[in-house]
Amino acid sequence: MSVESDQKSAAGAPAGAASVNPLAANPLANDPELIGDFILESREHLTAIELQLLTLDQDPANAEAIHAIFRGFHTIKGMAGFLDLDAVRDLAHEVETVLDLARNGRLAITPAIIDRILESKDYLNVWMTQLESMLQTGQAPAGADSSALLAAIRALVPGQSSVAPTGNAPGQVPAPVPAMEAPATPGLINWLAK
Repeated sequence: MSVESDQKSAAGAPAGAASVNPLAANPLANDPELIGDFILESREHLTAIELQLLTLDQDPANAEAIHAIFRGFHTIKGMAGFLDLDAVRDLAHEVETVLDLARNGRLAITPAIIDRILESKDYLNVWMTQLESMLQTGQAPAGADSSALLAAIRALVPGQSSVAPTGNAPGQVPAPVPAMEAPATPGLINWLAK
């Protein structure tokens, strides 16, 4: 199948039309070896993040744990951006923002922050599982909206507006976000359709 027919079938429009999949322009986003490396490295970071969260749960002011968790999300964000995995990049960026404030002493780590970081780690683990499954089976994962989790993370930062309402009164801790499935990644779907 040609790139042009991939673009046409993926976007439902002729190649070159405004609705063409933006991932098609980035061949790296369709490279199964790079995606596999991304999954492997992300899983390593997510495991390290979970271990550091245990430390933060016992000692919320532990600077090394905060820095280590920040570095993990920062690395995942950068790799996801490189591969045009926007949903992964956006979620990692929001968590990174909260952790950067904590690193710089402008936000204290609370149980609510730990919970949102843990939920984000779990969500990204779902992403990695679905990406891995898609590479192995060629079946696109079911899409899900991460806006509730993004809003819950943004609500942790005083004065930052959230994209979606959380349903909480001002000053109230956001309710736990239900488990979500990662959204489909069009670039990988195009690669699998070849």
